[in-house]
Amino acid sequence: FRLTRDAFSMSAVENATETSATEVDAIRRSDRHRAVLLFYKYFTPAQPAVSPLISHQRSLCLRLGLRGRVLLSEEGINGTVSGADRRVLREYIRDTESFSPDDTAPSPLVDIDWKWSDVADNPGAPDHVFPDLKVEATSEIVSTGGSVSVDDVRRYGGDHVSPREFREMLLREDVVLVDVRNTFEHAVGHFFDRSGGPAVQPAAMTNFSTFDKVYCAQNAEILRDKTVMMYCTGGIRCEKASAALRRRGVEDVRQLTGGIHRFLEEFPDGGGVFRGKNFVFDQRVTAGGGGGVVGRCVECAAPYDELCGSRICTVCRDLVLVCPDCVERLREFHCARHARLKRYYFTFLEPYDLSELEGQLAGLAAARAAPEAGGANARRTLLKKMRAVEKRMEELRIGKARADPGVPRRCRTCASPEDVCDGRCWGFWR
Repeated sequence: FRLTRDAFSMSAVENATETSATEVDAIRRSDRHRAVLLFYKYFTPAQPAVSPLISHQRSLCLRLGLRGRVLLSEEGINGTVSGADRRVLREYIRDTESFSPDDTAPSPLVDIDWKWSDVADNPGAPDHVFPDLKVEATSEIVSTGGSVSVDDVRRYGGDHVSPREFREMLLREDVVLVDVRNTFEHAVGHFFDRSGGPAVQPAAMTNFSTFDKVYCAQNAEILRDKTVMMYCTGGIRCEKASAALRRRGVEDVRQLTGGIHRFLEEFPDGGGVFRGKNFVFDQRVTAGGGGGVVGRCVECAAPYDELCGSRICTVCRDLVLVCPDCVERLREFHCARHARLKRYYFTFLEPYDLSELEGQLAGLAAARAAPEAGGANARRTLLKKMRAVEKRMEELRIGKARADPGVPRRCRTCASPEDVCDGRCWGFWR
């Protein structure tokens, strides 16, 4: 199963229509979900009564037969849900916006920017884009490790610009264009500025929580007198990212309203400034895009943009782009950040003989001692791998194990042989 099939088309919100009880029941019994809803809202001020919201969302989603992920905290709500039909999701919207944990106060869930996607009935399109339903409480709806609060969003948040304004600024003005998404999202599609240069994407940002602590801390002074334009998938991460920069003294920060999703609704061909595909956090993997392939295989640099859950960095378990030719010749994969370890760091040691393991151990020791090894956590990871190699070497020496170069390649996430794993075992695809 290839998770990269782009079987989805985005379209504008349809006008609400009345649905009979018979039609609703038939839709809910459907085994296929053909509509997806993406949404978020920060509560300003914070909403302390989270438990009633969680209970209501869980019961509502179950009643309507929805799947997806809904996160709730005192700072807001962040979700993507799928349903059998848009009519079911419109009922979800109506019930969500009318619910309040306090009968004497208005609902905290009004004025949400609901973003729609449709799942086309193309051959090979999956029946479901989510494996199940999860409605969960969390400390932050977008994790910053506690460094950016909902109050910071209210006080320091950047200026919102429409997709049209965003495009015009990219085409006409000198700006610093920042992609606040993760590296693998950026790899398959991103914006370009008027000079044709790609958006800045912090090379070490495999997790949004590092944006403030690393990127903002290192670059705020450089950006202080510049116009910064930033974007993400749907807008939620920019709310905190813009606040983080402005809190550090960068005054002119603009963020794309509705993110790439809204931009591609208005400019389906990318508007001359977005190329590639829009990564989404479900089994669609990508939805819509500006055409062309901007991704490159991490091994041979051939044009390639198909991400798969069974192709992840063996060190950090981040998604990586690896073309079919390179997949055939490699046992394990390494992201650009860990490319220096690709001759030494392997999760599955069964194929290697004693001399090969000795070479791996020496390489790991040298990498751990090098200045570019990273912080304490990175060095601990390398030390742990060295201990695993030493243990395997001892097992070979005493005859407890033997090298098997023909052992089938296994998935880094679930450890199943590659002919068994379908790639759905990774991260949010589980």
